[in-house]
Amino acid sequence: MNRSPRAPGPRTAARVLLPALLLTALTALTACSSDGDADGGGDGGGSRADGRPGEGTSAPPGPGPSESKRESKPEPEPSAEPSLPDPADGTDRQACADGTCEVRVKEGDVVPVPERYGFGAMTVTSVEAGTLVLSAVLYGTEFVNDSGCAMSITGPSADAPGSIALTCDAGTEGALNGMRLKVAGVADGAAVLRLRPAP
Repeated sequence: MNRSPRAPGPRTAARVLLPALLLTALTALTACSSDGDADGGGDGGGSRADGRPGEGTSAPPGPGPSESKRESKPEPEPSAEPSLPDPADGTDRQACADGTCEVRVKEGDVVPVPERYGFGAMTVTSVEAGTLVLSAVLYGTEFVNDSGCAMSITGPSADAPGSIALTCDAGTEGALNGMRLKVAGVADGAAVLRLRPAP
């Protein structure tokens, strides 16, 4: 005798509904994933549609505290050039002919001195780098240098008398054959020379 099929009970209905629910959930997840790819440009991040950086993009770092607060150091001011004192006799080199003077001299100037000192007029051969160089012809065979200047002697020879060359730094003071010499200053291609009889 054939039996007619029975209507599905509660358990059978649950078995039928569970696969349907799983299918619906998978469909929803697939749709969300597609929307995310379209908006975000993939899993790697990047720029969003509104122009702002995505979650995977970091803004470039700004200047560090040390760079933003760094202050430029002021440049040191150049040191002032030494200035010459005002000589009592100005540029009148003839005032030295009696052995007492204070004059301003430059390269090529000739300073007369008394013959009693044993040498002739002094010629300024160089004024540079804080140094004065003088030269003179020797009249005798003896010469005493206690001036503090570096000295070199040439000759005498059969054809020419001897000569001396004196290299004196600014501030040098001393005696030459009874004549007191002081270089009071050297600057701007000139020097102040002071001559006196030695005590």
